[in-house]
Amino acid sequence: MFLQAYADDLALIIAASSRKNLEVTVSASLDLLYSHLQNLNLQVASEKTLAVVFRGTQNKNRQKRGLATLKRTPIFKLNNRTIRTVDSLKYLGIFIDNQFNWNDHITFLRSKMLGIIKNFHSVTGPNWGTGVSLLKHWYLTVIQPSLLFGAAVWGGSFTKKQINTLHSIQRIALLKISKGYRTCPTDALNVILGFPPLHVVANGLFIKFQIWNKRSNDYDFIDTNNLDFYIKINNLNLNQRVIEFPELICDAD
Repeated sequence: MFLQAYADDLALIIAASSRKNLEVTVSASLDLLYSHLQNLNLQVASEKTLAVVFRGTQNKNRQKRGLATLKRTPIFKLNNRTIRTVDSLKYLGIFIDNQFNWNDHITFLRSKMLGIIKNFHSVTGPNWGTGVSLLKHWYLTVIQPSLLFGAAVWGGSFTKKQINTLHSIQRIALLKISKGYRTCPTDALNVILGFPPLHVVANGLFIKFQIWNKRSNDYDFIDTNNLDFYIKINNLNLNQRVIEFPELICDAD
């Protein structure tokens, strides 16, 4: 069992070997969590609570042979109310689906891009408006970080269809920034503006997270043993937590 809390959002993760055990464990855990929150004068909206069921590799193989252990969707209850089970849900800005293929999230990025690009209509046009250099800065500091939020989680690998979708999403911004013709190829726009394709940047963020945060040795181009590392301050003695600054700084210029 794993519980993640952030602001007013809670995520409860539970594993079980069968549908029945999953239903019993989840419902009991939800009731216990509901009781604790009630003691803190916090309310839980059961109508807004969603559940996603992830099937393991073994279950998927059994499903192909017609021997799946989940013949029907599990039923979970919170305060004697059945909560809705869905194929995907949005948690902290990322759509998580029960197949972990991230199709729903990548589809969501298109509508997100259309919402962001509306801000461009009032400041630039084909023959007028803000210069390309400022628009490029806007893209790198606002648009791309917004689209690639959480890429350390979902940017590990992409299908051909997903890459094409990301190309079409990025193309919307590239045409607006370059003020080019609609017939201009996307790859040419990437080269002219100096912007790598979105799936390449997303995969780079994923690899960076694997190396720096998870200390993965799956990549032969870097030795994680030579990297700096974080020190948990709780593990240090109090006298070691004090930083003394020098009175004078040599070569301050």
